[in-house]
Amino acid sequence: MSGKIFINYRRGDEPGFTQALFGRLEQAFPAERLFMDVDNIPPGDDFFLVLESQVAQCDALLAVIGKSWLDATDERGNRRLDDPNDFVRIEIESALRLGKRVIPVLVHEAKMPGPDELPEAIRPLARRNAVRLTHERFRADVQGLINALQRALEEVAAVHSDAVSAVEREHEPPKTSPPSRRVSLTVFVLGVALVSSVGVWLAYPHLKPAPEERTAVQSTPAPSRPSSSGLTPLSLEREQALKPGDSFNECVTCPEMIVVPAGSFTMGSPDSELPRGSNESPQHLVTIVRRFAVGEYTVTFDEWDACAAEGGCNRYKPADQQWGRGRRPVINVSWDDATTYVAWLSRKTGKPYRLLSEAEFEYAARAGGQTAYPWGNDIGRGNANCIGCGSQWDGKQTAPAGSFPANVFGLYDMAGNVWEWAQDCYHDNYVGAPSDGSAWVSGDCSRRVVRGGSWYSSLRYLRAAARNGSASSTRLDDSGIRVGRTLSP
Repeated sequence: MSGKIFINYRRGDEPGFTQALFGRLEQAFPAERLFMDVDNIPPGDDFFLVLESQVAQCDALLAVIGKSWLDATDERGNRRLDDPNDFVRIEIESALRLGKRVIPVLVHEAKMPGPDELPEAIRPLARRNAVRLTHERFRADVQGLINALQRALEEVAAVHSDAVSAVEREHEPPKTSPPSRRVSLTVFVLGVALVSSVGVWLAYPHLKPAPEERTAVQSTPAPSRPSSSGLTPLSLEREQALKPGDSFNECVTCPEMIVVPAGSFTMGSPDSELPRGSNESPQHLVTIVRRFAVGEYTVTFDEWDACAAEGGCNRYKPADQQWGRGRRPVINVSWDDATTYVAWLSRKTGKPYRLLSEAEFEYAARAGGQTAYPWGNDIGRGNANCIGCGSQWDGKQTAPAGSFPANVFGLYDMAGNVWEWAQDCYHDNYVGAPSDGSAWVSGDCSRRVVRGGSWYSSLRYLRAAARNGSASSTRLDDSGIRVGRTLSP
């Protein structure tokens, strides 16, 4: 299968969606057919010619359009799209001029721009049929795009195969057909191949080649063979090959883990986000430089009980309040209890399991967004379990894990159902907080951070920035656990 995929996007405009989209497409297409944005145009080179050359190699360009794509401005307050030297504009303009398939990808609530809103050079973009990616149906939406691209690639492969056959026939000894007709047929088939090339060239804008660790791995290594004990710890090779969106677990009773991409986000809430707490200030930029893994769900009773049955977790069996065990999130566990669980996981698998840092939790909950709630600025109905969330469990009890839609990163119940312990000591504000995503473990550590809100929380505590603290020994029927895991670089 031939064809190259190129993603065109504007930095700062829905970066979480673009990262998640790239991660999903990277699972579907070989790494050598993916291209990332250029920060490395050689000094002195004409960047317009470099960008045009790279776009010329693609068969299709995905133009990711978020809510600020159309009106983004530069440091002088001028609209970026009106600048002929704007990288995003250059890439789209080149693709349109060269006859490439340009597919607008509308992120969440972004609207398709009209012709009168676009510079003349890229006005044809307004006539291109678009696809939409939403928080609620992200995986299904991306899978539909992947299916369409794969069909297009198969068609491209067939056309190119015909073109190659025509070239081979061109070099065969003449038979009964006149030479002029043979040449005409060859030119016609090659023309069809060039005009019909559709494929997919995926790129973060500005065309930086994919890192070596991606291109060196042509396929994901096979999972480790389960041992008689049910252990399937990742080999170093497979762990290093993991990409954002990949999932794994390392024993029959271990939590399912999702790989979350590295990235930056603004932690905390603005003064305009009401109701909010003073402990959510000051807002500050956090940069997480390495991918890491997060539990797809909160730890369930099944998973906790497996720990206790093997002599871990101090053999503690927390009460389920007569709501049921199984796939419901474990409750009545303290921060101290949570640390015994991750210690047991680490001993069992030989891998570095831990609690998430507070920054990692908020980053994973937001999944690239900066809205009040992980799914938007309105609570909506049926998105979570809390007082006023509109679910059948509101204010009554926990819901089974995974009862509500996952976020863009593929994580369930990052808001509501149960509060989740973080690794950090609790502080009243963010003055002096780490900026690298690490846990803040200095100061008074008798209280630890809890995040996410619960079935018994009001709406304000389900906001992505909301935070609270509790004594490390506290056991409540609305507090649970989500695990993290450090990954080898």
